[in-house]
Amino acid sequence: MATILKFDIRTNYRDPIDVDSDKSVFKGRDELIQKFKNVILNRKAACVLIGGARGIGKTSFVKEVLRQIKHSKNKKSLIVLEATLASIAKGGSIRKKVLNSLTRSLYLTLNKSKWKGVKSNTKDILEGLYQKSYYSEFKDKNISELVKKQSSYHEEKETQETIIKWDIGSSVKLFLKWLSGGFGFWLLADMLTRFYPNPNPWVMIILFLIGAAFILILLNVNLNFTFTNGSVEGEESGIDKKTGKTGIAKYDLSSDTIEFGLNQVLVELNKDYKVVFVIDELDKLDSAEELNEDAVATHTIYKVVKSLKNLFTLSNSIFVFVGSDDFFHILENKRKTDPYSNVYTLFTDRLFLSPMYYADIKDIVMSYVKGHIAEEYAKSFSKFISFVSWQAKNHIFDTHNLIENFINFNKDETPSVKVYSAEGLSKGNIPEDWETCAALQVFLNASYDEKLYPGEYETNEKLYLVMREVCGILQSNKSIEIKEDDFLGILPKDIQKRLRLDDLDEASRQDFAGAIEDFLLRAERNEMYGIIDSKEEKRKATDKDGKELETSVCIYSLKDKFSFPDLESVRLKTLKTKYEEGFLDWFEKLDKTKSQIDSSGLSSFKEYVDEHTMYLALANKIKKEKPRAERKSQVQNYSERIEDILYNLRNKVFFEITTKVVEENSDSSAHSMEENVGGIMWDLDPKLAPFYHFIEEHYDFKDRYTLIEKNGVHILVGFDFDQEDQDEYIKIGFNDRKYSVCSVVNIVSDKNLNKAKQWKWRTLEISETLQNLNSLKRELSLRLK
Repeated sequence: MATILKFDIRTNYRDPIDVDSDKSVFKGRDELIQKFKNVILNRKAACVLIGGARGIGKTSFVKEVLRQIKHSKNKKSLIVLEATLASIAKGGSIRKKVLNSLTRSLYLTLNKSKWKGVKSNTKDILEGLYQKSYYSEFKDKNISELVKKQSSYHEEKETQETIIKWDIGSSVKLFLKWLSGGFGFWLLADMLTRFYPNPNPWVMIILFLIGAAFILILLNVNLNFTFTNGSVEGEESGIDKKTGKTGIAKYDLSSDTIEFGLNQVLVELNKDYKVVFVIDELDKLDSAEELNEDAVATHTIYKVVKSLKNLFTLSNSIFVFVGSDDFFHILENKRKTDPYSNVYTLFTDRLFLSPMYYADIKDIVMSYVKGHIAEEYAKSFSKFISFVSWQAKNHIFDTHNLIENFINFNKDETPSVKVYSAEGLSKGNIPEDWETCAALQVFLNASYDEKLYPGEYETNEKLYLVMREVCGILQSNKSIEIKEDDFLGILPKDIQKRLRLDDLDEASRQDFAGAIEDFLLRAERNEMYGIIDSKEEKRKATDKDGKELETSVCIYSLKDKFSFPDLESVRLKTLKTKYEEGFLDWFEKLDKTKSQIDSSGLSSFKEYVDEHTMYLALANKIKKEKPRAERKSQVQNYSERIEDILYNLRNKVFFEITTKVVEENSDSSAHSMEENVGGIMWDLDPKLAPFYHFIEEHYDFKDRYTLIEKNGVHILVGFDFDQEDQDEYIKIGFNDRKYSVCSVVNIVSDKNLNKAKQWKWRTLEISETLQNLNSLKRELSLRLK
């Protein structure tokens, strides 16, 4: 086997994040960390949802944020509580179970800190809540009996006597009686002789009589033992002697009471502390049998938050719920389709953890290294990082596990990473095509970093996984086919369903397709580092109606040999896609139109100057093949917008030109249609002539008209409309006449003079009484559409 790479690693590279430590191995997610820190530090209350795929590092992310806050110069101390809801799915009241869990976690955490800084009355309330959290787990019947028993103490004596009878033999009883009497007689005699060393006969007689009487009493009294329970003050007895209050409140285990008490504690704690509850692993409590992936209400996290919405969103604490990516996606889709549904205010903040960037994976792998990388392995190490990023799909948990696959132990039992390839009969510990995978990852990184959506982490996760799936198909099959520019059609239906591509709107689908196209073009056309060849084919196919069609197919194939790409060099150049080339065509038309309008002295383009400047900047980027942030849907929207501008300009220019023609010739004499179908000839303004020629070349203005109002007279103006059109407009509403004057101006081009490059125009002005000028306007509006 041939060694490809070897380096020593730290022994603690997989240590979990320690909230109390001033050091951390956490890498990346700086923007999200800052956003989350801002919520915790500057909010009095918040209910935050952290979403992401399992193993993406959600728990580590939360701990890292709390660690940074603990070691920052914030004014309040931090109380971090990890609540466990492991039994939530086993039935019973979710609300009560959640309250019990929160109460216990708060109590145990403060008790561990020996109640440092906690006021005594707050401690008393929390201790009572802590006891109730366990009482509430008694069966309802047991609670009822216990409360009933305590209540009955109102009518009972404060003391009770318990008689314990011993059932023993008569001989034993007689012996015990004589023994007791004799002991009493001896004790009495001893005491008397101490005080009266020389007693007289009368004293002895009295002493004898007392002893005899004591023995006779014992012989005639049953051997009974009694003890008395005194009244215990407080809740245990049910009645306090001093206050007269019962202890029934101790058994008020209602959820409302516990919630009120917990909120009271949090209000007091918030005066000196920032309390943060972290409720993790909720996605693991969902039962596959009960879960409906498309229904928010079937998820445990929804049930939990809904059960105590006011506590979570309005109390004096920060509640952090760590959930699955599935729930996050469903919640967002629900909010999009029904923005003001009951889930709209469920969480005050939502943060989604998408796969990490390549730069983050690189930092993580670099943090494993102990010492330095030997010079002979420097290039291999760079490739290895790209390979790790490829295999792990930028997933932090998989990154850790993948590194462990390459760990060996040195003679001194210190760990090191050793990568070796197959040689002869010896097998390697890395795939044979690992360099191809690493190279694909380089081009994937460049395209993804350019096409991602800033701040839209959920969409970015989907974009990355879509691109990674396409790359995986290319790597597995060594080639990939794109039919009729359908780049998303590469993915099988099951993968599209798993990635929830149906949730994408049309613009996002275009953007995703554009990102795939960008990746393929980079990998194909990079002059120095290209790893793909392509060819186009025309194939015949039959549609569902049996009609034969010809389809266009582009085949991209991996090269057998290539130079390993440099990421920074690949990033610097973005190739022109088909939709970008289409944009350049439209922009060229717009730019030419602007030049013609400006040179003709017209002002019609004035309102589009800013847009033209924006499109010009993008056109220059595309021509120079520089990186650009605009996505496919945006570029295509630009193309459609330019088309609209050109259409609008045609109308605006037409109106402006005809207005100028009428204004410049308003004093010219003319004849009515009835007297003479003729007109007046004049030379066209030289500045306008080039633009008329441009119009004649590019646009057909026949049957296009506009209506101009001048000095109270409405003038119908058009290019090259014929005698029949004139007659049609003159006849409008000939019956039931109303007196309104309308002049018809026809601007006629003499195309026979084109060759001589001399342009002359004539107008035909006709006055006629029309029934209703509004009818004419409506007719014109239909024409102009």
